[in-house]
Amino acid sequence: MPKNLLEQLSSQLPPPVPAEFDGRLRRRLNHRLLLAHLVDFVFRAVPYALLHLLRAAWSLVAGVPAGPSRETDRPD
Repeated sequence: MPKNLLEQLSSQLPPPVPAEFDGRLRRRLNHRLLLAHLVDFVFRAVPYALLHLLRAAWSLVAGVPAGPSRETDRPD
């Protein structure tokens, strides 16, 4: 009789997998993965993209009407 737990487990065969196990697991896993991806997209990717879009839009709005500074155009 082996004394080591790993040796005991190596001598035993695993039980057979039920036929519907694979389908149920895939459905549950796919649902959770889709939910995780949607949450990640909505709460991380969309705000990140909007932040950069708003920064660019603000630079366009704030910079164009003001134009270049008149202080730098005057010769001394």
